[in-house]
Amino acid sequence: MSSDLFKKAVSFHQNKKLKQAEKFYREVLAIDSDHVSSIYNLGLVLQESGKRNEARELYNKAIDIKPDYANAYNSLGLLLVKNGEYEQAISALKKAIEIKPDSVFFTNLASAYISSKNIRGAKIALTSAIKRNSRNFTAQVELARIFQEEKNLVQAKKHYSQALEVKPDSDIVLYYLAKLYAQEGSIKLALETFERGLKINPDNIKIIAEKFLLKQKICDWTNEKEDRKKILKRSFELAKSGKNPGIKPFDHLTICNDAEQNFYIAKYYSDKISEIFSAKKEYDFTHLKNKTGKLRIGCISADYREHPFGNAMKYFFAEHDKNKYELFAYSLSGDDGSEVHNFFKNTADQFIYFNNVSDEDAAERIYNDEINILIDFTGYTEGGRLEITAQKPAPIIVNMCGYPGTTGANWFDYIVADKELFPEEQHKFYSEQIVGLNIAMAQHKLSGKEFCKSDFGLPEDAFVISVHCPAYKLDPITFDVWMEILNQVPEAILWLRDMDQLAKDNILKEAEARGVDSKRIYFAKKIKDRSEFLKRLTLIDVVMDTRIYNGGTTTVDALWAGVPVITVPGKNYMSRYTASCLNNIGMPELIAENFKQYKTMAINFAKNSEELEKIKAKIWAKIWESRTKSTLFDTKNFIHRLGEAYEIMWKIYVNGEKPHKIELF
Repeated sequence: MSSDLFKKAVSFHQNKKLKQAEKFYREVLAIDSDHVSSIYNLGLVLQESGKRNEARELYNKAIDIKPDYANAYNSLGLLLVKNGEYEQAISALKKAIEIKPDSVFFTNLASAYISSKNIRGAKIALTSAIKRNSRNFTAQVELARIFQEEKNLVQAKKHYSQALEVKPDSDIVLYYLAKLYAQEGSIKLALETFERGLKINPDNIKIIAEKFLLKQKICDWTNEKEDRKKILKRSFELAKSGKNPGIKPFDHLTICNDAEQNFYIAKYYSDKISEIFSAKKEYDFTHLKNKTGKLRIGCISADYREHPFGNAMKYFFAEHDKNKYELFAYSLSGDDGSEVHNFFKNTADQFIYFNNVSDEDAAERIYNDEINILIDFTGYTEGGRLEITAQKPAPIIVNMCGYPGTTGANWFDYIVADKELFPEEQHKFYSEQIVGLNIAMAQHKLSGKEFCKSDFGLPEDAFVISVHCPAYKLDPITFDVWMEILNQVPEAILWLRDMDQLAKDNILKEAEARGVDSKRIYFAKKIKDRSEFLKRLTLIDVVMDTRIYNGGTTTVDALWAGVPVITVPGKNYMSRYTASCLNNIGMPELIAENFKQYKTMAINFAKNSEELEKIKAKIWAKIWESRTKSTLFDTKNFIHRLGEAYEIMWKIYVNGEKPHKIELF
């Protein structure tokens, strides 16, 4: 009788009818409580149903009955990986391999190693998996991805090719292979490979989005409007329904300035991270509530290195009151040997590397350091590891500066930014409570060198319009406006940041298509010396801000150099950043209500020959005055006010209150 019931259970299980399968497995066990296959299979059903704890108990019970049950050890290991219990997972998977050295088990062991940031262990496991079965598709792909991450593109290509031999119609492999081609600079081949993937699966949103993003980087705007609309509509629908939106939060910010959509994209990723740690222990902070003395502030960043954000935020460590606060710097990247990196190492009270440390161990270190307030400066930007903060290793978690938007994460308590970035009606699209505070940015001195336009190949009598942002921030709508300005102002030129040759070629074609001589488009070569870079900016007459993702450090740099920046504020954090800066320095007249006004303002600056110098002098004088009086550049005051925010946050926590809005304007 039990055998018939078991067969029914298996049949339902195979057909994904989990409730019926569970029912019949339990009926088998009511007859024979030690029926090990039913115990194990019921564990699989419960795990698929989201009941991990019950599944875990059943896997362990199956192992108790049958100590050489390799499949049970394997499934237990996979469950533990999902729980974020990587050491235990590795132990279970090694036991499965000891019993049965199966290629699939080695692949699963590699997954556990990858999750624990043990890449060497993962490579060994994947190599073993392939040695036992060269047609192990997953192992070939995962090993290729590791080599790709390590920039060993030759080996990565080899394993992607071997994976395609197993599954020639794999759109997944073609997706990764296309990204590899883009990584090595073979842009045309990358686009062709994305197209191959779309022929196999036209609805693969990851390929659609990644292809679009790559085209943005080279300013290829063919079908731009239609493709953008398609991506945003589909990714939003998927994210709201709890499915993979196919685009990462930061990438989404670069193409969409809608706060609601940004929130749901971020929330999908934060929810997935949260699932991993939902079953883990909770840290107890009772002892910290009663502890007196300095508040310990932990700062997680991948940018303690030669990086625009690293340079901009050095003052954050330099200006803190060492009598009130201890600063712990947790670095997600290694030592790049730069002056910036050494500065942070020498200025922080403690500097700790997390680049080769597992998420679990990193969280444990933060907890043991007795951090009161943990600030994440990276978020979803390159090198970010929200898996660390997701474990809540400090009583208060803060999102600040590095990632310009909500994390969507329920474990973050606060986000620090000024009120211009967060209109009241958009607060509901932020998972964090708002700490209203005008953020300051430090700047280098301008070089004492005297530059003229001809030093950089520019006509001396030209009216210089500049956009010094990366190519991916450009879009055809704003480019249309810039070309209209050039068409109406014959002496005007457009000075762009240096780009990849393919991007340059596309930009020049786009200019010609709009009736502008491509010779009026110039590209600025990189200057390593920051003081000279800032001094070169003074040759610009007006900066035209980008539409969806505003200039960040580029906006602040321009204002520091005394150059007016014209912007049209959007609907989210990063499309309002320049407006925030302009209000901060007392220059709201440079904030346009729409793109018609945005264009008119630039043309008026250029065409009014009699008043131009007066207008520029007035604007420049006000901007230069703001360098000493504006909160945008007043780093000491910002750190002082931030200290007030620390005290308020901590008081709220000690009093047992939930985090709530804090305003310190």
